Amino acid sequence: MISNFYQIRKKLLTVKLARMFAEVEKSDLMTQYKELNQHLKAQYHRW
Repeated sequence: MISNFYQIRKKLLTVKLARMFAEVEKSDLMTQYKELNQHLKAQYHRW
C-alpha cells in the first residue's frame, strides 16, 4: 500500500516537473536566453 503511494507520487512529481520544464521552454525568458547565447557564441567565433 505505501509502496503504491510512493510510486504514484513519484509519477505525479515527474509529470509536474515535465510540465514545468515545458512552460519554461515556452517562456519569454528562455527565448531571451537563447538569443543572448547565440549572440555570445557568434561574438566568440569572431575573435
